[in-house]
Amino acid sequence: MILTRGRQPLNGILVWALAAIVVSMTVYFYSRAATPAYIHIRWRPDVDARTRLALEEKFHLTQAEVVDTRTWSYRIRRTSAANLETILRDPHVEDTDGIDRDRLRLFNTPKPREGSGTALLVGFGLSTVGCWAWSRLRTT
Repeated sequence: MILTRGRQPLNGILVWALAAIVVSMTVYFYSRAATPAYIHIRWRPDVDARTRLALEEKFHLTQAEVVDTRTWSYRIRRTSAANLETILRDPHVEDTDGIDRDRLRLFNTPKPREGSGTALLVGFGLSTVGCWAWSRLRTT
């Protein structure tokens, strides 16, 4: 079905709008996923290696690096408030760094819609160039 407004086909506008939305969403979600989150955990003195490894798995912690004898740096894969609260309340954890205890979120991480404006601009810009190039190729 061809949608028309007078004699002007609107298919090109619909293709452009759809492309803009798809590219914008892809840019937005890729940029958010590409931002790793790191925290530090100081374990209580009685936590042995076996217990620590089990807790790292439970808390979705990866890329463990020793900071000092009991403090480790981790990339955290699950940044939900529930997981952060579980870490903070666990009796094996002596102290943490990188977690906002009041808001149950990580410090220095993007807010839920942060970056969406840039993603929209990039998406609409790239789709405009793509649709323009496609229309030029079709006419030659």
